[in-house]
Amino acid sequence: LHRDHLSRFPELLSRSADPRPDPGEKPIIFLHRHFPESVVLSRPIVAVLAPTVTGKPESSLEPVSPADGLRALAPSTLLQLTPDDASGFSELGRLVRRVPSFRLNLGTRTEEIAPAIRDLLLRLP
Repeated sequence: LHRDHLSRFPELLSRSADPRPDPGEKPIIFLHRHFPESVVLSRPIVAVLAPTVTGKPESSLEPVSPADGLRALAPSTLLQLTPDDASGFSELGRLVRRVPSFRLNLGTRTEEIAPAIRDLLLRLP
């Protein structure tokens, strides 16, 4: 969560260990302390979601191609890998061919986001 986005989630503001971090830094929220029942250590990957902030009130999901899923995943994921791990891009390519990809259109009514994702997960095999 970027510092400027914390205001969109007021329920998290009071739980932030550092609600006003230095510029360029992100607030730290220890979710396992505040929402232990919601933290899952491991789950199989059943879909790729590419979040897009729309500015519209409602949130929605729409299917996208595996290539679009890869474009959403690759830059941020590959930057977190070690530079000598050349297999990362190939692994991501296999992943987006194995599971469906969706654009998650994020609306301003943030309370609708989790139910939209939950509904999708319930529909997927």
